[in-house]
Amino acid sequence: MKLRSFLYKLLVKKPLGAFGAVVVFLMLLVALFADLLAPFGLNETSLLETLKAPSAEHWFGTDELGRDVYSRVVYGARVSMYVGMATIAISMTLAALIGIISGYYGGWFDLLMQRVVDAWMSIPGLVAVIVIMALLGPGMLNVILALGLSQAFRESRVVRSAAIAVRDQPFIEAIIAAGAPRRRVVWLHVFPNVLPAIIIVASNALGFIILTEAAVSFLGYGIPAPIPSWGGMLSQSGRVSMTNAPWLSIFPGLALSLAVFGFNMLGDALRDLLDPRLRSD
Repeated sequence: MKLRSFLYKLLVKKPLGAFGAVVVFLMLLVALFADLLAPFGLNETSLLETLKAPSAEHWFGTDELGRDVYSRVVYGARVSMYVGMATIAISMTLAALIGIISGYYGGWFDLLMQRVVDAWMSIPGLVAVIVIMALLGPGMLNVILALGLSQAFRESRVVRSAAIAVRDQPFIEAIIAAGAPRRRVVWLHVFPNVLPAIIIVASNALGFIILTEAAVSFLGYGIPAPIPSWGGMLSQSGRVSMTNAPWLSIFPGLALSLAVFGFNMLGDALRDLLDPRLRSD
C-alpha cells in the first residue's frame, strides 16, 4: 500500500484513527521538546505557592510542594513515551523471535513455548507485572523490563499465527523447493510478510502499556518520585488532595486518557487498513 493511498484512507475512512495519529504525533513532540514547552523545572519547588489553583502563571495549578503541575504533566509525557517505546521495542523483538521460530519451525520448540505462553496468559497481566516489580524493585528500567517481558509472551501468539499462515503459502514452498536455506527464507520472506501483524500488535499494545505503567506507578511499584509519571502524580498528590485540589488529579488523568485513546484509535485504524482480511480493496 502506497503512503499517499494509506494516508488518504486513514483520513477519509478512519477519521478517529487520523485523530489518534494526531494525538500520538503531538505527544511525541511534547516528549521531545518538554524542556522548551515546560515553563518550570520538573521538580522546581516554591513553598510560597503550594496548592495554587490554575491561573495565568500556573496553567494547571501547583501541588503541595509548589511545583507547576503543567510542567510535570509535560515531562510526564516524556516518561510515558520513553517507557512505551522502549517496552514495545523489547516486547516486539522477543515476540517476533518466539512467534516466528515457533510458527515456522514448529516441533518441540513450538510445543514448549506454547505451553509457557499458556501458563503466562493464565496470570492477569497487571498481577504479573507487579510480581516482577516486587522482585526487581521500583525504577524506570525495571518497569520497562517487566512490561516488556509481560507483553512479549502474550503478543508472540499473534506473531506465531501470522508466521504459520505465511509458512503455508505456496510461494514459500516453492522457494524451499528451489533450495533456499531456511534461515534465508525466514529473514527475507517470512519476516517481511509478518511485519504488518507486528506493527498492528505494537500500535494496539502501546496504549495498554502506558495505562499499565500508570497503574503500576499508582500502586507504588513503578517509577519512583520525584520523576513525574502520570500514574505517580495521581497516586501521590492527586489522591491525597482530591477534594481540596482536584486539579492535581484532573490534568494528569486527562493526559493519560487522551494518550491511551489516541493510541487505541490509531491501533484500530492500522489493524483495519493493514490486515488483508479486513481490507475491502
